[in-house]
Amino acid sequence: REVGIRLYEAIALVDTAETGVSGFTRVADPEEEVKKALKVAREKMVTGQLNFLLGPVGFPSSSPELLRIASEEARKNGLKLHAHLSESVVNEELSRKMFGLSETGMLEKIGFLGPDVIVAHGVNLDPIDIQVLAKHGVNVAHCPTSNVKLGNGIAPALKMINQGLNVGLGTDGAASNDSLDLFSEMKTFILMQRSREGFDRRVNAQLALDMATRNGGLALDSSGKLGVISPGAYADLVLVDLTLPSMLPSEKVLDNLVFSGGCRAVRHVIVNGELLVYDGRLRNEELYRRALEDFNEAAKRVSYK
Repeated sequence: REVGIRLYEAIALVDTAETGVSGFTRVADPEEEVKKALKVAREKMVTGQLNFLLGPVGFPSSSPELLRIASEEARKNGLKLHAHLSESVVNEELSRKMFGLSETGMLEKIGFLGPDVIVAHGVNLDPIDIQVLAKHGVNVAHCPTSNVKLGNGIAPALKMINQGLNVGLGTDGAASNDSLDLFSEMKTFILMQRSREGFDRRVNAQLALDMATRNGGLALDSSGKLGVISPGAYADLVLVDLTLPSMLPSEKVLDNLVFSGGCRAVRHVIVNGELLVYDGRLRNEELYRRALEDFNEAAKRVSYK
């Protein structure tokens, strides 16, 4: 709220933990976890600027019971849902062993899937899974850097798009991405999909930019006001320096932005009509100083071994 950014935060929900001996054990009550999350959302939500989703982490950290309860309560309260899906082969194999279904099949069976759902990853989705997600209008957050860093593979993002799924770009968390740079994700998406599917002219800078802006915006806000520049849309803008060598020649602006310009080209950032970053620096210097102090203090408590 102090920074002035637009936030869509998924409140993580976990109720099981891996024991290594007997499989999984319940560590929290599903209903209580959802109740606590709803309380946070109600108290902190500021529609349009600060928004919250219910975020059951996904199987196996979230049991089918928790996933079901979260989906029911989210819909009663007008909240969207976020979960990890088919991130690793291990999780897919475990789901088939425990339920006789893929992770996607299990989510469909309990009524979790819908157009109000955003699933991250989808690395190991098979063609039937993709068709099921498309049937329910599910949104996908494709996180190419995280997927390859963790050795999970390359998600069939182009196949999802061809089936009509709304696929946006994500970074995943800092632990599996480091830079959290959406510009870098655009380039990585193109390189990884061409590596997986072969050279396809549809996998280009325009598609990557759409995924990073419009598609992601549509997944988070079905009004169509997010991630686009049009009359009536939210005034959220990133202005880049077109005079940099990495942004030349000017006839290739999109390609330059995705393949060579990157975040280094960003000069100004406007959120909800307010100028927050000017000439590459946060305008609220006091907030920046406090954040730096908090980070350094936290770093002292962490063991880097």
